[in-house]
Amino acid sequence: MFRKFGKVLSLLLAISLIVCAFAACAGNDENSPVKDGAGIDPGTADGSGTSETSDVIEHRVISSSMAPTLIMGHTYLFQPIDDDMTFQVSDIVLVTYYVEGYSDPITAPKRIVEINVTDGTVSYTMKGDNNDMVDHPSYQREQILGKYIGEKE
Repeated sequence: MFRKFGKVLSLLLAISLIVCAFAACAGNDENSPVKDGAGIDPGTADGSGTSETSDVIEHRVISSSMAPTLIMGHTYLFQPIDDDMTFQVSDIVLVTYYVEGYSDPITAPKRIVEINVTDGTVSYTMKGDNNDMVDHPSYQREQILGKYIGEKE
């Protein structure tokens, strides 16, 4: 009887540690956007906590798709694009796109793996560093919000 109780207690302790670790990862600091009780930025469907000033875009990564380059839970800085900005294969950019079932756009970092020109129209094939497959369909320049410049201190 006591062994069974000990196993149940150990399991509950392990679950509480996992919940606490997740809460710490999704936690706020005074520079983070305001989040609801679940740690989700109410302004974004994906809860990434993207915020922008005229000089920089701050984006908190919420998945491991760009690991090990960009770490889930960390905040990274992106330079907002302008008309003169160019991109090359291997650049990390912040893109926005829609996913069926969500009314708000998803914002996520991706790596450019190929630049395509068809009938004068440029599109970008991208993928997460931790993903085996490229994203489909390709992205248009209008979907690129910024270019990676570093991790927020």
